[in-house]
Amino acid sequence: MRKKIFFFSFGLFAFLLLVGFEFFQSQKDDIFFKIDKSIEIFGKIYKEVLLNYVDEVDPEKFMRAGIKGMLNQLDPYTVFIDEKHREEVDALTTGKYGGIGVSISKIDTQVVVVKVLKDYPADKAGLKVGDVIIQIDSISVDDKPLEEVRTYMVGKAGTPIKLKVLREGFENPLVFEMTRAEIEVKNIAYYNFIDDGIAYIKLERFSRNAGEELRQAIKKLASKE
Repeated sequence: MRKKIFFFSFGLFAFLLLVGFEFFQSQKDDIFFKIDKSIEIFGKIYKEVLLNYVDEVDPEKFMRAGIKGMLNQLDPYTVFIDEKHREEVDALTTGKYGGIGVSISKIDTQVVVVKVLKDYPADKAGLKVGDVIIQIDSISVDDKPLEEVRTYMVGKAGTPIKLKVLREGFENPLVFEMTRAEIEVKNIAYYNFIDDGIAYIKLERFSRNAGEELRQAIKKLASKE
């Protein structure tokens, strides 16, 4: 009798397991069906507009607009980074990139140097905070978006770069010729005690090394107590 009950229970369990598997498999297949169907619709619209729209449409810009529209439905931190921004990806993932060691910002319509990293090419060449960059190599940056200007600044370590800048107190532009170097990005810009038992750690960015830098900063602060 016990064997019959055991057999029946096992068979019922196997049946439920099979039904459950088929249910979840159908759910899985359903999402893939929706993905395939959506891609098919998107592709047809994309092709139809490019081939038959009354005006000429740039295929790359049109595709990027579609990607931007999709990502706008998500949080503001989900962005598309293309091959032109490979150096920025390298900086995020490895903490290193090829450049001259400056941070720039757009103030009004000018591209201004806001930070110069010590002992890197820009510092050694004499570039200073407040310098206004007007030209990179042969490219005028006056009307360029900041992100585009950043792409001109970075490049493979060992490659030359020439900047033309305006500096307060100088009538004519100054020219700086440098060679890009491997820049190591520091995630933690500053750490110290600001009060008895209260520490301040300034975490500026999140590269792969951010966690280890934070641990080391905490250990050094703990050793001061």
